[in-house]
Amino acid sequence: MWDPTVFECNDIIKNQRFILVQGSVKHSGEILNIVNIYAYNDPIERRALWEELVILRRSLEGMWIFGGDFNDVREPSVRFNSEYVAANADRFNRFIVSIDLVEYQKSGRKFTYHSDNGIHKSKLDRLLVCREFRDKWATASVVALSDVVSDHCPILQSLTSPDFGPIPTRIFNSWLDLPGVMDFIRQSLSSFWFEGPADLGLAVKLKWIKFRIKERVNVIKAERMRLNGLMINGAWETAPPLIKDTVCSFFAEKCKEMVVKRPGLMCPNLNQISKEDAEILAAPFSLLEIKDAVWDCVGDKAPGPDGANFRFIKRCWGSLQADFVKGLRQGDPLSPFLFIIAVEAQTGVMKKACNLGLYEGIRFINHGTVLSHFLYADDVIFVGNWSIDTLKNLRRLLRCFFLASGLRVNLNKSSVIGVNGSNERIQDMALLWGCRVGSFPFKHLGLPVGANMNLSKHWQPVIDVFRKRLALWKANTLSFGGRLTLIKSVLSALPTYYFSLYRAPAKVIDQLERLWREFLWGITSEKGKMSWVAWKSVITPKELGGVGIGSLKDANLAMLAKWWWRFKIDPESLWRKVIWSIHHNERTWNLVPRKLSVAGPWKQVAKVSEELERYGINLITCFRAIPGNRISVVF
Repeated sequence: MWDPTVFECNDIIKNQRFILVQGSVKHSGEILNIVNIYAYNDPIERRALWEELVILRRSLEGMWIFGGDFNDVREPSVRFNSEYVAANADRFNRFIVSIDLVEYQKSGRKFTYHSDNGIHKSKLDRLLVCREFRDKWATASVVALSDVVSDHCPILQSLTSPDFGPIPTRIFNSWLDLPGVMDFIRQSLSSFWFEGPADLGLAVKLKWIKFRIKERVNVIKAERMRLNGLMINGAWETAPPLIKDTVCSFFAEKCKEMVVKRPGLMCPNLNQISKEDAEILAAPFSLLEIKDAVWDCVGDKAPGPDGANFRFIKRCWGSLQADFVKGLRQGDPLSPFLFIIAVEAQTGVMKKACNLGLYEGIRFINHGTVLSHFLYADDVIFVGNWSIDTLKNLRRLLRCFFLASGLRVNLNKSSVIGVNGSNERIQDMALLWGCRVGSFPFKHLGLPVGANMNLSKHWQPVIDVFRKRLALWKANTLSFGGRLTLIKSVLSALPTYYFSLYRAPAKVIDQLERLWREFLWGITSEKGKMSWVAWKSVITPKELGGVGIGSLKDANLAMLAKWWWRFKIDPESLWRKVIWSIHHNERTWNLVPRKLSVAGPWKQVAKVSEELERYGINLITCFRAIPGNRISVVF
């Protein structure tokens, strides 16, 4: 409800968890968006709501008021006898900051919600406004009223501040200490002139000079924030090139190599390329290579902050080719591979330490494979026997590697995780290393480790990514062909990383495909639409008369089945040796080894043939072997 003489409603947007009323203020014509919110109890659903509100905030113009039951708090002090979850509060605060909202100082009740018995209390209800609104009505008040008729307190905001008489003039002592302020005050007061009752002269004069001082102070502060010059070698310099060079030199000095000569590493276990390949790798890029790389880039893409796109570079290639040198920088796709080459020495160190008995990794029975670490770029997991000696030696090895390479382990980001160990012992190990205690499941390279992926809750990140991506697109603004293209090119690729290793539960597949269907047909929570074609026909390939989106379940099974092919063609890889050591059984023969009593991703990979048989596909018959040297065959 609103007063039509004060506010004119132009549009109303309804959602399951919020109502947006958009209109304009009568006397000024300013656009005002008022959002009434009733947030979910579930924190994951609340986070999705925050993301939806962020998109809404950025898509419409005007001033904003967000009010209602947010079902979240910003700090522990507004919880009483109820659980405070720091992660939820952090998400809520980040949501508020991301759309630049502020909160008025509230009076009245401290807590806006209480349980039926009055034991549990929280501040769940609040009003948040944009800065433009707060600046326009800086003296507005917010009061939490009595909760007689509900377990929540009504929130009253008043834009008319109570009149307690003239606001007292305040001139801060810190202003008077700023350079030039006193001279400015004396000059301004000497030029002041007032015509009116004598008893008002002093009040008007002080009010006038206060605002003049405030303007002057703002100018001084702005000038202080600007770098007008720099004291260099005892002289005040204002030339920008000299200032830039000095600043760069200062930070280069701070970041330079502190050790003049580091010790070398003797690593006989390193994999090496041939001398010819090494020369090719170290050789400068030729002009032809650079040109081929440039011509492979899209013409409208800009290479960097210079703003020149590749269409311009291609057309002016004759004049630019001599100066156009391709280099490697942070963020380049080649950077991780360069880092892998650098830390390959760590692998050599760990192999030698295992051979000398300084580090006791996990030794598998078959093949005698020793597993000591997993390493990719700057992410590493060390695995080994749970003992003080092993951890102490590992710390010494990493110290030696740092002295030789300059690469140091960040213990603030590291964790110690124990398997079948007591909590006290794990705490002691973490204390020895100076890092935190971790637990299963945890994420490594974006995938959960130690989680039961048969449970739908561990697939929530994939579902959240789907919802987040769909929230950025407006289905009602796209044609059917546009929505179809986005599903094929973007949405179908989102779960690939998870699908390539884990078997997705049927419930997860249904949820993801439901999101597909709703987006394809333009169905929203506010408006339903008819699905004109059966979903089975939509996912059927075009050559069979379908739309050709493809089935997520089929894609998941195909990715898992490919591990069978990888297992056969890559017999010397470490992962293959580990699988063989764990699952191989001398008394049975299968195309791929499997022990169904051992839990893990490989169990689902091994059982994928049974699922494919339901579709009439015999996975074993898909493999062909070519006899080789009487010892091995090629698949």
